[in-house]
Amino acid sequence: EIKMTRHLKRNRTHIVSVSAGEGLYIPAGWWHRVESSSSTVAVNIWFDYNNDNASSSSRTTTNVPSHVVPFRLRHSATKYYEMHAEHATNAALERCRRDAIATMGGKTGRRYDDVQAEESKCSIFLKEEWILLKGMTFVGFASMDEVRVFCDVFTRCWAYFTEEVDASAVVEDGLILEIIRRFRAEIEYFLLFVNLADALHARELVRMWTRFPPLVEFSTTDSTNIPFIVQSKSKLFTTLILGFSPEICFIITQAWERHALLSAGSSCVETESEVESSYKHFFELAGNENEKQVRSHLMNSVEDFRCKTCQSYLMEGILLGKF
Repeated sequence: EIKMTRHLKRNRTHIVSVSAGEGLYIPAGWWHRVESSSSTVAVNIWFDYNNDNASSSSRTTTNVPSHVVPFRLRHSATKYYEMHAEHATNAALERCRRDAIATMGGKTGRRYDDVQAEESKCSIFLKEEWILLKGMTFVGFASMDEVRVFCDVFTRCWAYFTEEVDASAVVEDGLILEIIRRFRAEIEYFLLFVNLADALHARELVRMWTRFPPLVEFSTTDSTNIPFIVQSKSKLFTTLILGFSPEICFIITQAWERHALLSAGSSCVETESEVESSYKHFFELAGNENEKQVRSHLMNSVEDFRCKTCQSYLMEGILLGKF
């Protein structure tokens, strides 16, 4: 681990051994790690360069050594963002909604007109009812009825799609990938208009994943094909999820977190069970071979979204002189 750290830091790290009776001075703002044996008694003494009575402008000049300035700036930036994280997130999602409307407005729904059953090896036909967003124009967030209907129709259509994909079909097939892309585009667009601050919206999104048919349910009676069908269905779901953008991954995970907070505040066992079931079922749909990859994608995408949101908001704060 130490070698890896030194490599990542381009050999800018220092390793020091401190013996009995010795001391080590570490300048403020320097990242450090300490390892001690079980028989060690260590004493830390903190030197505060910050003059509490001084103005914020003077803290980065005479009162603070130059090497501490980046640390102070990081501390100020972190504090500023933590105070406005909710507002920054909402602003970022609002920009995503505007971009989605500008990009997809007027086109939503017509994308499916050229999909005919005879074009597909899997006899896939997306019915008219699936074109849920056709002609829809959202003003603000979607209504609760729209969220409920969309979640129901989406899961049913995905079930139709996966049932009709033959176990021997190659997921990388161009037509199958195109249909998955269309499913993804539709749900990504809609999820941007789900109001996470609304407990009912979050709950409906949490419940949506439990409506996906489990991998163990099959319409075929031929047990010899089951492993291939499981692999095919899990691959389809994995392909769908791995294409989700960072903001959509954030919305999905936030629905779980907010619904979990609701259950913690209300001591509702049923609500807590819904979150656990949804979370568990979501990753089970990816299958054992792909679960780790899906988890990694969600985690990294959420982190990317938060980092991008933080950077954007801090840059705005700097340009406008807010801190």
